[in-house]
Amino acid sequence: NNRLKTRASQEISAKNDQLGKALEERESLLKEIHHRVKNNLQIIVSLLNLQAGRMADGEGRSALMEARRRINALSLVHRSLYEADDLRAVHMPGFLSELAMNLQQVSDDGSRSISVQAECEDVAFEPDTAVPIALFVTEAVTNAYKHAFQDRKSGRIIVSLTASSAQDLTLRIRDDGVGMSDTASQGTGSSLMEAFAMQVDGETWSEANTEGGMDFVLRVGEEKS
Repeated sequence: NNRLKTRASQEISAKNDQLGKALEERESLLKEIHHRVKNNLQIIVSLLNLQAGRMADGEGRSALMEARRRINALSLVHRSLYEADDLRAVHMPGFLSELAMNLQQVSDDGSRSISVQAECEDVAFEPDTAVPIALFVTEAVTNAYKHAFQDRKSGRIIVSLTASSAQDLTLRIRDDGVGMSDTASQGTGSSLMEAFAMQVDGETWSEANTEGGMDFVLRVGEEKS
């Protein structure tokens, strides 16, 4: 009986070792996939940069730069995943800070001083939630750059995320600009933000804030803030 127990224990231990190695190999492969996807997206961003650099200022060039911002947001998600210990989660404070910094860099044309800052609680979301949030932030910040600071040389955009879970969160992008016209609030960016909100079963709206600018809000949960 003791021999049988010992043998059974050894077999279980061997199987556990095999499962552990298989899991490590799987995680390694997934990290490699995320790394390659990120690299491929960065190649696309570089191609868009080259094409945009050959174009004069205008709607075509602006469209390429907006596509660049969206693709780069996706690239940052994949980078966050392959650099994380847990492939199932994106650590949102670091991710949103990097996204804000990146959006400021790609939106800065040298003629204005507009900062983009992130304030985020210590939460982590699955990629299915992190991706729509990243794209929502990208559209909201881009809209603010395009419309909130006309005839202004400086300004501030704050990306704020408060959340207890992916099912109870409030994302707010606030600017201290001059507000937005009805035409600007009904453009492609606003339509995309509504689509991204739907992907996380949330709702979105915009409202004037106490600084004279606008807030773009994404709310997931029962109560509308």
